[in-house]
Amino acid sequence: MIVLYTKPDDVAGFEAHYREAHLPLVAAVPDVTGTTVTRITGTPRGPAPYYLATEIRFGASETLSAALRTEEMMAVSKDAMALCQRYGTEATILLGEDF
Repeated sequence: MIVLYTKPDDVAGFEAHYREAHLPLVAAVPDVTGTTVTRITGTPRGPAPYYLATEIRFGASETLSAALRTEEMMAVSKDAMALCQRYGTEATILLGEDF
C-alpha cells in the first residue's frame, strides 16, 4: 500500500500528528511487515505534486486484503480522513505488489 499526500496547509502540525498519532495506528494493523515514510523534495524537473509518500508493506496480497477489513485499519482510515481535513491535504491510496 502506498499513500501519497499533497502538501498540507500546516506542515508542522501535519508532521507532528502523522508521527505521533497516525504512524502508531499504522503499526497496530495486523501483518504489517514494515513502513517507510518519505518527504518528497521535488522531481528532476522541479516541484512535485506530493509532499509525503508512505509505503506500508505486508507479507502477501492476501494479508493486505485481510488487513483492509480490520478494526485497526478502520482506525487508520478514520485518522487519515481527519488528518486531511484538519491540515488541508489530500491523500491518494495505491495498492500494489512486488514486481
